[in-house]
Amino acid sequence: MMIMYEDNPFMLKSKGHSLESSENQVLKQLQLMFRERNDIAAVIIEPVMVNAGGFIFSKRFLKELRNICSKYNVSLIFDEIQTAFGWLGTFFASDFFGVTPDIVTLGKGLSSGFPLAAIIMKEEYDVINYGEDEYTYGGHPISCAVALETIRFLENSNIFSEVMERSNLLKKLLLEMAKTNKEYIKEVRICGLIASLEFYQNKHKDFANYVYKTALYNGLVLRKSSNGFRPSLVLKPPLIVSITETERAMDLLSESIHEAAEALR
Repeated sequence: MMIMYEDNPFMLKSKGHSLESSENQVLKQLQLMFRERNDIAAVIIEPVMVNAGGFIFSKRFLKELRNICSKYNVSLIFDEIQTAFGWLGTFFASDFFGVTPDIVTLGKGLSSGFPLAAIIMKEEYDVINYGEDEYTYGGHPISCAVALETIRFLENSNIFSEVMERSNLLKKLLLEMAKTNKEYIKEVRICGLIASLEFYQNKHKDFANYVYKTALYNGLVLRKSSNGFRPSLVLKPPLIVSITETERAMDLLSESIHEAAEALR
């Protein structure tokens, strides 16, 4: 088995292309590869690339990817470890984007942080018999009980609508922050309660890292992107974050940007 890593549209966009043309180029590359080879089993994709910088694939791209995979009989796998169970205001990112994958990988939000993972698949993919593959921590009773209670809570509460209310507030505050700090903040990306700020590198190559460290010192935990080509900081608050907590976090982030900028002058 061989794993191949394809270009993503966001990497191409960083080289000066528009996002739409970058998406078209990636789709064209995939279609060409599927046409020339008959040993491609699946495409694995994160609808929202959280750890890579909070990059969000467009609905158009994901729908076209679904069509291409179906045309060439290639399975489409959504990695929803980060996005499922409420973070986009829906149970799954596939619901949010209106695209049905063949397989979905799940974890984290599935059991509110308890160690548990799962996959959802179409019936024709269910070929492993019970007992063929076992794992030490697979199906742990406590984790499974927590997962069931988590799902009940999501089904019987107004959490999804509350997530979107917080998302709208977060977007408003981040866009205001970007306007105030336009010499430092290059782009704001947000989908549900997953948001990111991308910083310019012309002022200081490592500015995002300075903001990250300053925010941590001030009491705000952010995520540093791991993409290596577009320096970004990612925010992913819990689903139950309050309005007050959201506003306080944005105040701390704004203060941290100003402090980092002053320190580097």
